[in-house]
Amino acid sequence: MKEECEMVSLRDTSPFFTERDLSFGDLAGALGVSEGDLAQLNEHIESDNFGNVARLLLNVPTNLFEKVSELELVAPPPGPQSPIQWAEREQERHIREFPGRPSNPEVEKYHRATGGVAPDDVPWCSSFVNWCVEQALGNGKGTESKAALSWRRWGGAARDRQRDQAVRGDIVVFKDTQASGRGHVGFFWSREGNRLLVLGGNQSDSVRISNFSESGGRLQVVSYRALS
Repeated sequence: MKEECEMVSLRDTSPFFTERDLSFGDLAGALGVSEGDLAQLNEHIESDNFGNVARLLLNVPTNLFEKVSELELVAPPPGPQSPIQWAEREQERHIREFPGRPSNPEVEKYHRATGGVAPDDVPWCSSFVNWCVEQALGNGKGTESKAALSWRRWGGAARDRQRDQAVRGDIVVFKDTQASGRGHVGFFWSREGNRLLVLGGNQSDSVRISNFSESGGRLQVVSYRALS
């Protein structure tokens, strides 16, 4: 079984939640694979979470599906319907860069939405937003650009949203005041005073919700783009 599992790639897995209070080691044992082999397929999970994998989204090899029912593994709900829902799902999967290791293929899949494969050390905030938009709205619906500022006027005037009208899921675009032509893009989550919570990719090298200053910092908001 060990030799068989070592050849399994992410393409040979499907995501499941476990509703039982299992440790990562217990789950691997019940599936009949080594903890190391299962960890290689779930590198989005921090090792300090191995003590309890309940409600974590796990990649399970397709050839072990017969084990799923007895472990009370459940498939995630049907595909999200909006870009922000796709972003939330990726956040639940704890997608992050692999520092000092081969590039994370989960990040590379975002880059495919902006013109081919690139490693996870290439800035990927715009690739992440493009991927989420394409999953929900269809190919060619994003900017197809790795540049964050490509979203600044995405969709034209009809997509422009005023600051006080921004709602969760809108695309918020920042410019970098210290580097011409550079910036950041993510999904507006909420506002707390002059601070914004933004769900995006390449935030602390991961998919997560981060806190940004709306103005006055190095990154300044230049545009809110409505998705509907």
